[in-house]
Amino acid sequence: MLCAEVTGKKFFAALCSFGCIQAAQMLLPFIALPYLARVLGLEVFGVLLYMLTLSTLLCMTIEWGFLHWGTRESAVHRGNPAYCGRIVRAVTCGKILLSLASLPVIVLLFFFLPHSTQYPTLFFSAIAYGIVWAFNPTWCFQGLGQGMRLAALAEICGGACALVLTFLLVQSPEDAALYPFLLFLSKATSYAWLTRRLYQTLPMPHAVQPSFAAGWQALRAAWFLFASRAASAAYSQGVTLVLGWLLAAQHMALLILAEKVARAVVSISHPVTQALFPEVCALHAHNASHALRLLRLSLALTAGSMLLGAMLLAVCAPWVVKILLGVESPQATAVLRAYCPLIPLLGCDFVFGIQTLIPLGQEKALTRIHLATAMLAIPLAALVAWRFSLAGAQYIACATEVLIFLLYLYRIWQVQPALLCWHRHGQRNRP
Repeated sequence: MLCAEVTGKKFFAALCSFGCIQAAQMLLPFIALPYLARVLGLEVFGVLLYMLTLSTLLCMTIEWGFLHWGTRESAVHRGNPAYCGRIVRAVTCGKILLSLASLPVIVLLFFFLPHSTQYPTLFFSAIAYGIVWAFNPTWCFQGLGQGMRLAALAEICGGACALVLTFLLVQSPEDAALYPFLLFLSKATSYAWLTRRLYQTLPMPHAVQPSFAAGWQALRAAWFLFASRAASAAYSQGVTLVLGWLLAAQHMALLILAEKVARAVVSISHPVTQALFPEVCALHAHNASHALRLLRLSLALTAGSMLLGAMLLAVCAPWVVKILLGVESPQATAVLRAYCPLIPLLGCDFVFGIQTLIPLGQEKALTRIHLATAMLAIPLAALVAWRFSLAGAQYIACATEVLIFLLYLYRIWQVQPALLCWHRHGQRNRP
C-alpha cells in the first residue's frame, strides 16, 4: 500500500499529468512514423531517424543532468519558493551556456557526420529541435508537485499541432526536413509558455537578467549527474551514431525503428515512475522505510508489466512491422524481436538508477557505471557491425543494457540491499 505521504489528489493528479505528457512526447510522434515511412521511403526515413538521434544526443548534453538534479532539489525544498526560484534561474542560465558551447561541435558534426552534407536542411532542423527540447521546464513542476496539468496541456497541444501539420505538409522525400522543424516549433512555443508561467509563479528577483555565475554554479553542482547522462548518451545514442558509419540507411531505419517501438512500450510505465521520483527523493530525507516500500512496489509493477509487454510485442511483431512499414518484412520482424528483451531491462534499470541510486546520492556510482558501459559498448558496436552487419548490430542494445543491469544490482547490493532482499527487517544502509 502506498504510504500516506504520496497518496491523495496531488499524487494521482501528477500521475495523470505524466501519462498525458508521456503520450504527447512518445505516442504522438510515434503515430507519425508509419506515415513518414510510406511518404519518405525507407532510405530517407532512415536518414531522418538518424538525424533525430542527433537531436536526442544534443538534448541530453544541454540538459546536463538538470532533469534529475533540479527535480530532486525542488522536491526537497518545496517549502522554500525563493530557493526553488534561484534553482530555475540557475538551470536556465546553465543551459544557455551549454547551448553556446555546443555550437563549434555542431559545425564539426556537419562536416563529418554521415548524411549531414547531403541533407543540410534536415541536419540543422534536427539541431534546432534538439536545443529547444533541452529547455523543457517540466522538471520544476514535477519537483514542486504542482502545475503538472499545465505542463501536460502544453505538451499535448504542441504535439498534436506538430502531428497534424506533419500530415498536411510532409508529402514527399524532399519535405523530410519539415518534420523536425515542426517539432522544433511546437516545443519552442510550449516551453516558452511554460517557462513564462514558471517565472510568474516563483519569486525570482531580476529573473530576466541572465546570470552566468549562477549558471556556472548549477553546472558544477550537477556535474556528476551530467557525466552519468553523457556516458548514458554515449552508449545509447552514441552507439547509433557510430553504426551510421558502418550500416546502410535502410538497416539503420530498421534498428532505430525497433528501438523506438521498444522504448514506446517502456514508456507505459514512466508516468508511475516519474510521479514517484520526487516523492522518493523527499521521503529519503524524512522516512527511509516508506521510501523503500515505494521502491519495492515500483520495481514489482515495472518488472511485471514490462515482461508482459515484451512477450506481447514478440508475438505481434509481424503485424507491428506491417503497420509501421506498410509491407511484410521478415528481416524487420527479426530485428524487432531482437529488441524485445530490452523492454524489461530498461524498465528495471530506470527503477534501479533513477529512483534508487539518485535519491541515495549515488551520482558518482552512476557515472562510473555508465562510463564503463560506454567504453565497452562503442568499440564493441563498431566491431560487431563491421564483422556481422545488421545480424550482429541488432543485439548490441540488449547486451549493453544487460551489463548496466548487472552493475546496478551490484551497487544497490552495496548501498541498499533491502530492496533486493524483500524481507521486512532486511534494510541496511552502507556508505
